[in-house]
Amino acid sequence: MWSPRSAMDAPARPLPTGVAVPALGLLRAASLLAAVVLCIVSPVGRTQLISGSIATCRNEGEPVIIPLIAFDPCISCICLNQEVTCRKERCPRLDDCSLVVKKRGVCCEQCKGCTFQGQVYNSGDKWTSEQDPCAQYACQEGVVTVSQVQCYTACSNPVTVPGQCCPVCKGCLLEGRTYPDGQTFTSQRDKCISCTCQEGNVQCKKPVCPVLSCPQTLAWTPPGECCPECRGQRKVFDLASGSCLFRSDLLDNGDAVKVDACTTCTCKVSPPPQESTMVCSKMTCPVKLDCDEYEPRGEGVCCPVCKAREPVEQYRTCEMQGLTYQHGESFLDDTCTMCTCTNGTLYCQIEVCDKNVACPAGHSLKKFEGECCPRCIETPGVCTVFGDPHYRSFDGKLFNFQGTCKYILSQDCKGEVYSVIVNNDARKTRSFAWTRRVHFKIKGVDVILGQHLTVRVNGKDVSLPHTQPNVLTVLIAGYLVKVITEIGIELTWDGDSFLEVSVPRMYRGKLCGLCGNFNGHGRDDFIGSDGLFRFNVNEFADSWRVGEESNCNRPSKNQIPSPCANNVYMKLRAHKQCKLFRSRLFSRCSRVVKFDSYYRSCVTDMCECPSNKNCFCESVRAYTSECRRKGVELDLSSLTACQDTKCTGGAVWDTCGPACPLTCANLNSVERCNRPCVPGCQCPAGMVRHHHVCVYPSQCPRSLR
Repeated sequence: MWSPRSAMDAPARPLPTGVAVPALGLLRAASLLAAVVLCIVSPVGRTQLISGSIATCRNEGEPVIIPLIAFDPCISCICLNQEVTCRKERCPRLDDCSLVVKKRGVCCEQCKGCTFQGQVYNSGDKWTSEQDPCAQYACQEGVVTVSQVQCYTACSNPVTVPGQCCPVCKGCLLEGRTYPDGQTFTSQRDKCISCTCQEGNVQCKKPVCPVLSCPQTLAWTPPGECCPECRGQRKVFDLASGSCLFRSDLLDNGDAVKVDACTTCTCKVSPPPQESTMVCSKMTCPVKLDCDEYEPRGEGVCCPVCKAREPVEQYRTCEMQGLTYQHGESFLDDTCTMCTCTNGTLYCQIEVCDKNVACPAGHSLKKFEGECCPRCIETPGVCTVFGDPHYRSFDGKLFNFQGTCKYILSQDCKGEVYSVIVNNDARKTRSFAWTRRVHFKIKGVDVILGQHLTVRVNGKDVSLPHTQPNVLTVLIAGYLVKVITEIGIELTWDGDSFLEVSVPRMYRGKLCGLCGNFNGHGRDDFIGSDGLFRFNVNEFADSWRVGEESNCNRPSKNQIPSPCANNVYMKLRAHKQCKLFRSRLFSRCSRVVKFDSYYRSCVTDMCECPSNKNCFCESVRAYTSECRRKGVELDLSSLTACQDTKCTGGAVWDTCGPACPLTCANLNSVERCNRPCVPGCQCPAGMVRHHHVCVYPSQCPRSLR
């Protein structure tokens, strides 16, 4: 922390940059009456210096008003440790916002938010109604879009599920194609319609696009996206109280405008401080996947009407590869060829993928099973823990911390959705720690991931795969355990010390813990549990410790220093093992993901590596995962040292075994597994797994047969 002295004692330095509210760049304030040491950078780059001595104060925690800087809303001062401490706010970037508001007396420009039914929402927030599961709300740059989900049902007698919006149909046949249970796919007629096959039932939804605040001339739809966005950015200074800016018009409270035949928007102004919001009611038309032609729409009519079909008996069928198709039926000959039977003639259309698709910020291309072309999807935030341990936050900040206690790795800041707690210990190493166990809580379910891929759910050992209905599924994926939740949060654990936590982008800026706040800026990730920024990594990490310090597993004080410090052979061994990052094995990814930090982490781990471990594999897994997220798949089949080929419970290693292994719990299941084979421990032919041991089906408990 910088404690300013007089101008003669120390040269002026700029306020620390790269930190955000509430823990911001810190500086010491000087005399309350006449002089303060500050370095304020003007818009043209000039620096103004005011010198003085450190100011003292008495009322701990209270704000302090300093006349010389009271005009600047970006600087606030409080009494901390009987000294005046000032913080300069660092404003976040608003590149992806098309309507920015600058309010008088407020430091940072803000993306126009919404006030709806007494609640304040940020731009981009989406929420639903507890009373009506089909009601959807979205705030987009000062506009609230209110819509109803319209469900497509492929049967005449759908089943209504309590608490769910869309009814379901038995069977997963859609558009002439059968889909396996658990698969999520898109309609071949409309890429914006997403369907899921669940236990023989199919659900289809189409997203409702939010009403845009910008003029129609500034709207565009990015490649691979379903909804339009606003180009460019408009800035509004001191919007008139009680007014709404919508597209190119300034509206008063209560004014309504009809955007189109389906959408009506009204300007609504909340009580003081008079925040304005456009509330748009948008009718959503039912999706008709089986409609070949629509009736012409009359003026003012929102939804099109399907033309009545002529009797099917008048049309001839089509045959292909021994199969018969009805008139109007469409099917996939392969993932890129859609064929339609039209009165006895097959018409096939080949989909050609655009090789120059550029995804918007925060999105990446992904190819889904059953689809021809990759499409842009939101990139989730990923936090990684590996090695001694090293941490890579959601925003990409890499740091090391050797604490041997329990720590909150990640949770929503309100503590209402989920939490991930890691338990570190010394593992008999000289000065470093390793992650030994992971405790994951979500929706009243407690999952503990332990050593050797052991899993406990709500205090009981479970065999995998294991499902908690409507909450999560735990399964084996090769030599890894994956926890997949219904709300999009995923954990990946290797049964040793490698852990990945993946969260959807809807949690941006709403997370706390060692993994950071996921706001897109790694510079401010060291915010402690008290909301204050820490410059020291140990102070930051210790603030997230949970439990008593007496329970921490500390290494012996009599242990000798790290072998690499005094042993040239050990140092050479570490660099020899880690030089594979510079080999051709990783050359395809080295241009996309820099390996320097992973190489240094690898060397550190090898210097503290127990004799029975391949410690360089932790850095390899972390680097490989990051490459995969950047779209580069690496073939590490030749790197057998990092494949856990030691199997227990009668299992044997298989380089290409089933991804959905048989257990006593799923022995009689008729579900098909369509995932590709994976390397891992598999039970010999004729045997199934039960509580981590291979048994014959006749040995399974009767209750599970």
